Amino acid sequence: MNPSRHLRTFAAAVSALVVAAAVLAGLAAPFLFGATPPSTPPATPTLDSVLVNVSTDKTEYAAGEVVQITATVHNAGSASVTLLQFDSCGDRVRIADSNGTLVWEAKLGLACLQVISEYSLAPGASSVSHFEWSQTDFEGTPVPANRSYQVVYAVVEGHLGPIRDAVIIRADTWIFVRASA
Repeated sequence: MNPSRHLRTFAAAVSALVVAAAVLAGLAAPFLFGATPPSTPPATPTLDSVLVNVSTDKTEYAAGEVVQITATVHNAGSASVTLLQFDSCGDRVRIADSNGTLVWEAKLGLACLQVISEYSLAPGASSVSHFEWSQTDFEGTPVPANRSYQVVYAVVEGHLGPIRDAVIIRADTWIFVRASA
């Protein structure tokens, strides 16, 4: 295993620990600081109002061809929705092989601050993100051809505080990488 892979593995582990600590802190805060739970449970988010889509410019690619990915979140409801992000790098897409093994994640190598932030999406508004995948894995090695790959995009609807009320909304699509002629 090369040193850069060790560093990425270490960075991923640290990121996971920071997010886990933040989630636990949010869950434990009401008990640690004497807060009493509300007399009525919080409203359950309606998944019907938040539409998530991920698409690619094609469904089949030659080996090594850049995959253009578009991810969209649309608020089809009549009220604003609050979405959460768990670091300063924003949203991401992930690529998995047909066995479900993660092979690539957008923005993974960036130095992102581990913060939980929220942003609002007004009724009728959309948020669109664009990504490019060069058909390489985490180490920059080309992925095997003649295989299918799943493109996954997810957002989290919720509010800062008790993260237990958050809802993950996910979309995915599949592409096929064929061997070059």
